[in-house]
Amino acid sequence: MKLLPAQEIIYKTNLTEEEAIERITLAVIPTRSLEYRLPANMVKRKYSGDIYGPVFKIQRKIGYRNSFLPQITGTIKEEPTGTVVNVSMQMHSFVNTFLLIYISIPSAVFITWLVAILAGGEFSLGVFIPFLFIGFAMLISHVGFNYEATTARIDLKKIFEAEIVSQTN
Repeated sequence: MKLLPAQEIIYKTNLTEEEAIERITLAVIPTRSLEYRLPANMVKRKYSGDIYGPVFKIQRKIGYRNSFLPQITGTIKEEPTGTVVNVSMQMHSFVNTFLLIYISIPSAVFITWLVAILAGGEFSLGVFIPFLFIGFAMLISHVGFNYEATTARIDLKKIFEAEIVSQTN
């Protein structure tokens, strides 16, 4: 299991590059529009973000808080056999930084206790308590991220009328 969740997906579609760009444009609320400010249940489009030609940076528009919501970056490229859409899903960089700091503190505590034990101190099962904190952080980040990423993966497949060629978690 990776420390921080992320996914890379490659879609292949029979749409042209222009049609694929049009499809994603119709599904995304631009971040600078008035519609962007409306609650998720009042808009028909499920995503918000920006599209720069064949490159898009979006996220799901949800009606609840989820700090682990994937930030979706994609590129659309036409090839002789069809159009390929490369998608990368990662958590926001602030959340990644926070989790790394959160995980490093119990790791430092564990290493300190381990050095103290090896230097002749008394062994205690309490030395493994930091792993509970690390496990909890990894559990909530992976569950929150993967729930949203699965929904986004299915949505993007429908938007582009595509098949998933490759996927790495």
